[in-house]
Amino acid sequence: MPELFDIVEHLSKSRKIRDGNFDEAIYEILSSASLAIKTQRVNAWLLVNNHNELKCICNYDSANPNLPLAPNLPKTLIPKYFDLITRREIVLTNNALKNPQSSELSEIYLKPFNVHSLMDIPIHIGGELVGLVCFENTKKSRVWTEREQKFGLVIAQMISLAIETNAKQKAKLELEKALAEQKILLQEVNHRVKNNLAIISSLINMQAEKAQDKYHKNLFQETRNRLMSIAAVHELLYQSKSYSEVNFKKYLNQIIDNLIDSIDIKNKEVKVERKIENIILPVSIAIPLALIVNELVTNSFKHAFKNKKNGIIIISLSEKNKQILLMISDNGSGIDSKKIQKESVGFEIIDALIGQLNASIIHKNNNGSAYEISFKK
Repeated sequence: MPELFDIVEHLSKSRKIRDGNFDEAIYEILSSASLAIKTQRVNAWLLVNNHNELKCICNYDSANPNLPLAPNLPKTLIPKYFDLITRREIVLTNNALKNPQSSELSEIYLKPFNVHSLMDIPIHIGGELVGLVCFENTKKSRVWTEREQKFGLVIAQMISLAIETNAKQKAKLELEKALAEQKILLQEVNHRVKNNLAIISSLINMQAEKAQDKYHKNLFQETRNRLMSIAAVHELLYQSKSYSEVNFKKYLNQIIDNLIDSIDIKNKEVKVERKIENIILPVSIAIPLALIVNELVTNSFKHAFKNKKNGIIIISLSEKNKQILLMISDNGSGIDSKKIQKESVGFEIIDALIGQLNASIIHKNNNGSAYEISFKK
């Protein structure tokens, strides 16, 4: 029967099976099998309820396209039949009503569906029995040939493939759904964090208004700038497709713009030059590095130009061989970092952040103050 191999070849190329369209794939397999070996009915069953019940998932009847699915067959009513199939044996009968392999099915299945001959073949996935494909002759008795049995085994494998493909498709859809939900959740978390930090920033501003002198008002402003440095990354994460990394150039520009707007340098003109490469950094690095920039640029604004009306602050960021180099320099009068360190909370923050990044920091006074910070990405 060479047409059997034509059917197998056709099914092996089926898009319905490959794309995981389960119901359509199973129906195509059963209808093709019925046509190939000229048997009236072919149906597929799956073991359910902890393998204690057989459930018909699809049937094809060439004489009755509207034949309803058979009811579930519980193990308690057909224990010998279940024992046969769990031993992974093929059930072959040319007289199903009288054959001891299938006689248990007489009243609950064979007679109601007018079945004369059966060829029931186990379906396996990964060595585990998951169901059956059943070939049924309804008009007269039939002896199933060895070639038909081999064809039935191939059909069982096709159904197994359809089941596996459908399961993978479902898993993929569930994963995509979970990822979409996670994305929404992370967006919401970052949005809420940003908003909460903005509320705290506003409270600090209100408190700063009650400060009695410029010194204490500046302390409040510095604290607010630190908060805004953290809030900026959450805003970028909310807008971004990634929730673990940020474009640090974009992030750093926001930090610098905020500092320029917030720091009071009356009667002075200070320009900020930026030489920042497009570098993607994980959030765990981006936040501490941004806080370091915040502290060092703030120090330059506050201390570098006390005796000058004009000044330049240069901020550069580069990467080479996964080594990050941050340089912040100014053309001011230089900074005695040891003296300022005793007075500044900012330097305590910088020391802690340098340790967090496992970075090195070098300070130079040469026509101004310059800091070089380097670490492995």
